[in-house]
Amino acid sequence: MTLPLHSRLRNCLQTLRSAELKPEERLKKERTLLELLQQLVDGKIRHALSGAEDLQALAKIVLDPELVQTGTAALLLDQFRYRLAHVAMRCRDWLLAERLLEAALSGPAPLRLARLYLALCTAQLRQAPLDTNALQELVRALVSDLPVDGGAPLDLAVQDPVTNMAELFLLLQNAPEGILDALYEPLPQGSQQRRPTSGLTVLLQPLEGPFSEVLLPEWLALRQLEDLQASGWLVVDATARLGELGRGTPVGHPRSDLNRDAMTACLQILGMKAPQSLSLRDMKPLFFEGAGPELIGTPGTESDRGPTSLVPLPLERATTGIRLDTRERVIDNANQRWTLWRPYAVIRSDCSRAWSHSLPSPQ
Repeated sequence: MTLPLHSRLRNCLQTLRSAELKPEERLKKERTLLELLQQLVDGKIRHALSGAEDLQALAKIVLDPELVQTGTAALLLDQFRYRLAHVAMRCRDWLLAERLLEAALSGPAPLRLARLYLALCTAQLRQAPLDTNALQELVRALVSDLPVDGGAPLDLAVQDPVTNMAELFLLLQNAPEGILDALYEPLPQGSQQRRPTSGLTVLLQPLEGPFSEVLLPEWLALRQLEDLQASGWLVVDATARLGELGRGTPVGHPRSDLNRDAMTACLQILGMKAPQSLSLRDMKPLFFEGAGPELIGTPGTESDRGPTSLVPLPLERATTGIRLDTRERVIDNANQRWTLWRPYAVIRSDCSRAWSHSLPSPQ
């Protein structure tokens, strides 16, 4: 028997609290958490939550004071608290919305528009406008610089600014629920979404076991790749131009037989074909066909390092390439077949698509 969504959510969050989870197991659980949260805010559940006990039950789970999450799970949880607060506001449960927004804002996720909604809840609970000092503090918080490595505010990945502006206006006008609901209806099939963001397709090959290929919102994919890299995984960005590092792990050659760009290009080619292995004979034409003058120089000049030059780039030495952070090898050449050294992750595609949780769309 399939457990109800609420129970599955609670169980998933409890599992993620374990410090004994292996990195790849944690990633799978985080993706399960993302899928559960999507189901809980899709069109059907969204309307079923309005004024129902489900709203209180979910809020009780995500506001549990003992629920302490870290890393990507903490970001997912805060984003869900923010989305649930929107449902509470539509139900005019300003106190619950305030609690949810305060919990989200206390976490690691950058949430700027959440401050505006929190101010709205506070004003509604007081039945009076905020004083000048409170408004000035709100403006200072909204216009202050974000941390350099903090990324874009995650609330913009949930709902676009146009919908936010309309929602705030309607809430201030005490608009009937039916009018508010019209903002959240799914867009017609094939219609153009506003301000699409990228979804990244990532191939994951753990140290042991089969590979998997997942499509994730860009902010979540990059966060998970950052966690993987910190735990020893090799990350290759096969969507960057050949030879450019992009969002991958910096690599080099211990004897400088190949420069960093050439080493990166070798990994990108292996990443494009992963998990399939390649022989050096198969790899060379792929490299030289895609390489530009910045990698192999200009044909017929002193800088020429192409396949027909007097000093072609020695790709056969790429197997001794290393990660610059750990000095570990990056290419496994067992049985004369080249593959990336496990565990590794490859960004395979970067595309804008109508994916409910990766596009800025209504709640």
